Amino acid sequence: MKESTTHILRPSDWTIGSPRLNLRPFTMDDAGEAFIAITPGLTRYMAFDPPASEQAFAVVWRAWLLTIADGSDFTFVIRRRTDHTFLGLAGLHRTGDAEPELGVWIAESMHGQGYGREAV
Repeated sequence: MKESTTHILRPSDWTIGSPRLNLRPFTMDDAGEAFIAITPGLTRYMAFDPPASEQAFAVVWRAWLLTIADGSDFTFVIRRRTDHTFLGLAGLHRTGDAEPELGVWIAESMHGQGYGREAV
């Protein structure tokens, strides 16, 4: 009798691709680019303000890493497929709820190119 093997897919293994984009779980290596992109103009209609400092943002993104690991929330980095340019973030929030939430934001300098729609 053959022994069955269980393969566990880790978040670090995930990549979601589209014609122009790659989405993968946020890592600490993405923090600098994300911090720069979170501007007052970007967050004007969002439920949060830009973080006051990189240290303040570190508190936020470290929490994201924990929720990615436990599967309760997923924060994905959106990058252009051709050159890996940082475009924004997408989040699948409250995955255990009856009505999870999807959120997407694209860096202001990349608006108007359909990246947000494509990421969804």
